[in-house]
Amino acid sequence: MLEACRRVGINVDRQLIKVYAFAGLLAGLAGLLNLTFFRSTTIAGHSLTNLDVIAGVVIGGTSLFGGVGTVFGTVIGLLIPATLRNGFVILGVEPYWQQVVVGAFLVTAVYFDQVRRAAASRGQKKVSLISRIAPRNRKEI
Repeated sequence: MLEACRRVGINVDRQLIKVYAFAGLLAGLAGLLNLTFFRSTTIAGHSLTNLDVIAGVVIGGTSLFGGVGTVFGTVIGLLIPATLRNGFVILGVEPYWQQVVVGAFLVTAVYFDQVRRAAASRGQKKVSLISRIAPRNRKEI
């Protein structure tokens, strides 16, 4: 890819420097916003943020094994762990158990994703959870 860009006349080194500089600027801005929001900084301050983001995206419907997700599904998926954590704080649940519940939601979402992918590979049509619970084509007695 780099060689193709060089052959059409793009200065690849200059573009890479621009991209890295822009990424560094945005990382610095994020750090500044983080510092102003929390009024302190620690090295391990957001060690669970990655778990929350991955869990939210997977719960929102994006597959870990490649595929397409929606912004709406991701937003809904991110609201679930955040709501759970806030509710657990209100209830006084220990932080360890908060992580366990978010991890359980993540494992459940990956399981349902695998079931959906297996059904798609077998050629079965998509059946929603609601239609499984209440099927429309009921037989009359």
